[in-house]
Amino acid sequence: MNSRQDSIAIYNRHQQNIELVIEPWGDILPFPANAGYYLTGVGEISFAEDRIIAYTGGSDISAFLDQYEIYSSKIYSSDNSKAYPAVPDGTTVEEFITTVLEAKRSRQTLIQSISVIPSKIAAAAKHANGKPQSTGHWSLNMEISHLAHVEVVIWQARLKQMAAEENPHWQWTEPPLESWWPLFESQSLEQLLATFAARRRETVDHLRGLTDGDWKRIGTHAIFGQMDVAGLCARILEHDEEHLEELRKRGE
Repeated sequence: MNSRQDSIAIYNRHQQNIELVIEPWGDILPFPANAGYYLTGVGEISFAEDRIIAYTGGSDISAFLDQYEIYSSKIYSSDNSKAYPAVPDGTTVEEFITTVLEAKRSRQTLIQSISVIPSKIAAAAKHANGKPQSTGHWSLNMEISHLAHVEVVIWQARLKQMAAEENPHWQWTEPPLESWWPLFESQSLEQLLATFAARRRETVDHLRGLTDGDWKRIGTHAIFGQMDVAGLCARILEHDEEHLEELRKRGE
């Protein structure tokens, strides 16, 4: 790598924090465990047990964590304006990196929790299938159909609104049985479980594609108030768990 335009992505796969040393200046950037940086202007990278050393390929070198510029050797104008979001004033680079990584890990945990729900629902529904069911309740097929329908008309619709609109407002919504059951009543339990799983994968794919800025988008619910994307995901999980608990009771 010889050009000052050269760039490279580096990842700390160690279980402990190490250092990123910028040469020839000797500046040290904290490099937490399992963090990834994107460097521009790098000419050479070398690795040691407790540090990674980046040598500039020209006069300027910058380091990014996601879209945030956390280090730069560039000389900016007198107002210190930058082309990328930078570490906020009053926050150390180490504190900022830790905050960003904690948010990312929290989101990853949330996405993982949402993604495994269809398999839990399928196991509970199959266990309950064939057992005597109390009257006055939805059938197992209706329970799964409801989940599949809500996934699109409520959760996915609201996620799309949050991305496209500034603070959309929502009322309490419970789609009536007659509006969605005819769409599903011809399907078997296995088909319904597959439909729900496919729609949940679409939701998970959407969440995985969001940027840090996207996760900060908000919407306001008439009952639950203002929430960001993570807040809406918490509502998704709460709804999932209510129906999962119902299915488990039916299998007792």
